[in-house]
Parts: sequence; C-alpha cells; structure tokens
Amino acid sequence: NFGDSKAGDGGFCCVPGFHKVIKEWSENTKYSPYAFNMQKAFDFVEVPVGSPLHEQSVPISARAGSLIIWRGEIPHCNYPNNSSALRLNQYLKFFPAQPNGNGLEKRQEYIRALIGNFPLTDLSEKILSLKEWQY
Repeated sequence: NFGDSKAGDGGFCCVPGFHKVIKEWSENTKYSPYAFNMQKAFDFVEVPVGSPLHEQSVPISARAGSLIIWRGEIPHCNYPNNSSALRLNQYLKFFPAQPNGNGLEKRQEYIRALIGNFPLTDLSEKILSLKEWQY
C-alpha cells in the first residue's frame, strides 16, 4: 500500500485459512455453479451469490508501506471504496523458482548484483527466487 487503508477505504479481502480446506471444498463443489464458472475462466472466477465464501471473507486493513502476501488459491478480491480517501496500491505476482527454468540463473545474478551485501532472510531468498522452495 502506498497509503494507509482502513475498513471503509476498500482494498484487499480474502478467506483466511482456506488453504486448509481447499481439497475438501473442491470435492464438495465439483458439480456446483462455482465449478461451472471455473471451466469458463482462465484467471478470474466469480464466486456465486449465496456462497458461504462471501460471508467468510475478511477485509484486510494495511498501513502505508505494508506488504500483504497470500497464496493464489485462497479466495481473494477487492472490496469497494466507500470513503473519500484515495486507495493506491501495487500488486506483484511471484512464482516458485524452477530449477533449470527459463533465464533463472541470469535473473539470480541480476538480483544478487542489485542487493549487493544486503542481508536477506530465508523467506526473502525464496521470494526473490534465489532459493528453491516448495509450497
């Protein structure tokens, strides 16, 4: 976020903990309107009206400079800005580093040159594709 966001300012919301039930949920909804919508969509899937996922979604407030990280399989969306405040943010999408992936070594060299001797945590190295990780 480039500025503070409060509940009425719109912004990110998700269903926390959904990764723990995604397999069960997928099995229980494979013949539902959700599954039908999923077959038509490539990247965006509309959750049907009346789905319990709407009730389970939680708006996430964030201060300026915050970074919100979530797994793509967790249902997520933006909720409306009902305030007079400007909401400004940026989204980045990361993928796990693939061994022998297309241009991975060159990318790692470039990132290492950019960060120099800046100390990185284990998580930072994974996010920047400097270290292999499984999810």
